Parts: sequence; structure tokens; C-alpha cells
Amino acid sequence: NQNTRVEDITEATARIEAALYSAGRPLRIEDIVRASGTESRTKTLDLLETIMKKTKTKATEERP
Repeated sequence: NQNTRVEDITEATARIEAALYSAGRPLRIEDIVRASGTESRTKTLDLLETIMKKTKTKATEERP
């Protein structure tokens, strides 16, 4: 069921990453909350912050 709230942080994070990757356009926070399945703007923003930090760390590590 697509309306089931997602409790697993790993799954919610994967859902956000997939939505951002596949959208091909900037997404509104409401769209990202819906994609995450958390039904929580606060939790989704926290997950987005974690994704951004993880992405910055990977980009820094890949530099020569």
C-alpha cells in the first residue's frame, strides 16, 4: 500500500534518493515528503540533511 507510513530510516532515505534521482527536475518539499513515506516534514528534512552530508563527504573523498 503506497499510503503506508515508512518507519525504517534506511528505506525512507532510499525512497528520497530514488525520487530525487529519477525526477529530472527540482522537487518541492511536499513531493519529497510524499516520496519518503514518512508523512513527516521534520523527519524528511532531517533525512535530506543526512543525504546532503553523505554526498558532500563522498565528493570530497573522490577528489585527487
